[in-house]
Amino acid sequence: MDITTDYIDKGLKRVLNYQDVQSVWLFSDGVDSYYTDVNLATDAVDMVQQMKQTSVHQVIDRLRIREEADGICETYPRMKPKDDASLIYLTCE
Repeated sequence: MDITTDYIDKGLKRVLNYQDVQSVWLFSDGVDSYYTDVNLATDAVDMVQQMKQTSVHQVIDRLRIREEADGICETYPRMKPKDDASLIYLTCE
């Protein structure tokens, strides 16, 4: 998805009160593959819970181990063996 008005207008928009926000997680599709491709979590909420219980690094390491075990992308079909795994985590206090 590129950042043009065609796609921005299709995005979900919500206004939240700052007091209601505890944290914000932004991550690339490479991180998203943790639950969409290699099935290490049921969904994004489950993945974030795992990150909170252990660490972001441990979860990304688990993703990379699973990807390396399927280097030819056969068990977990995907376009390439590894994608970028970018993550921003903000805590609001």
